[in-house]
Amino acid sequence: MYINEEKVKEIIEKTAYTRTSGSNKELECALYIKSICNELGLDAVLEEFPVRTYKEKKASLTVDGRRVLCKSWHGTGSEKVGGELYFLEGDDEVSLSGCKDKIVLCVKTFKDFYNTLYRYGAKAIITYSGNFHHAYKDVDLKIFDSVKDENNNLPCVNINVKDAFNIIKSGCRYAEIDVLIKQSTGKSHNLYLDIKGKSEKSVVVSAHYDSTRLSKGSYDNMSSCVALLYLADYFKNTKPLHTLRLLWCGSEEAGLVGSRAYCKYHADDLKNTILNINLDMLGCVMGSFTCFSCADESMESYMKHLCLKEKFASGVTLAIRSSDSNSFVYSGVPAVSFARYGACDTALIHTRYDTPETISFSQLVKDCSFIACFTSNAVNSTDGFPEKVLICDKIKKDVDAYFKNKLDIL
Repeated sequence: MYINEEKVKEIIEKTAYTRTSGSNKELECALYIKSICNELGLDAVLEEFPVRTYKEKKASLTVDGRRVLCKSWHGTGSEKVGGELYFLEGDDEVSLSGCKDKIVLCVKTFKDFYNTLYRYGAKAIITYSGNFHHAYKDVDLKIFDSVKDENNNLPCVNINVKDAFNIIKSGCRYAEIDVLIKQSTGKSHNLYLDIKGKSEKSVVVSAHYDSTRLSKGSYDNMSSCVALLYLADYFKNTKPLHTLRLLWCGSEEAGLVGSRAYCKYHADDLKNTILNINLDMLGCVMGSFTCFSCADESMESYMKHLCLKEKFASGVTLAIRSSDSNSFVYSGVPAVSFARYGACDTALIHTRYDTPETISFSQLVKDCSFIACFTSNAVNSTDGFPEKVLICDKIKKDVDAYFKNKLDIL
């Protein structure tokens, strides 16, 4: 195998840089992956799609006269506003009733908090993220990717949890927020290649290659991009029964935009797509593997059987993930999703701690080997499986709820 443990290490280390949606670094990463495909003798197609991009012109927060480091929520309002500070404990009626004419510090960011707080009369919103026990006070940049209520233009900023803790503990009373964000349209890219099969049916294996602003994206999700390259190497000299399409998605961290764009642009291809296999976070040093059936109970049972047969330790569950598999299920394609989750915060995502040191290269190759086995069974099955797999009502309901009020792709 060309994509062996040494090559895996090289790829992970060479791509240990931030590559956010629509950035030059994101494109640089896509072109690097394409070059590895070329080394394997395979030609990958780079496909452009539009993304919303934002430039933060101004973002400031002052609490009782003290400046607090913040980042604006992209996709929310631009405005300068001041007012009484209110600590929102939850999303119950008693808590929400106190939001009127206040600048609200949220203890939880429930799914549609932005519109909910607007309806309850909030003037602005402060959220928080991070880990209270980390040495750093990083502030993550957040993107609001849902439809806003008409006339809702509340400014919203995010701060570090340590600052949120101190604000609440100190009993701070007054806050001022000043935000100015410019929105425009940028470009992101998907990358895909085909191992042609004998039938018209296809299996799509997907993984995203972009990262968040704070992360180098080694675990989330270059680990899975390497797995796609492993599959390309594994299958390159074969003629599977069904066509195998390997898909590297851009802009997943911006709201699954790449996979949603793929499903929109390739609607005709999806008619013959019998399964999506999605990979998101693999190969961490201390972790446990989980197989998600984003389809039905028959796929759940099949995965349990295969793990036992291959003596591969894994949990198996019937559930969706917040990952690109959702785009396929929403488009009517049954999916599975694989992940290896780190134990006790030994593998963190969306933070400065997502680096190559998180990865066990030998474990990643083992994960790739199991995924290759599963994929081989899927593309070469002659007993009607996975063509017979359906999307059960539970999964449909959960995916519909996931995409409820999501903004359409540009």
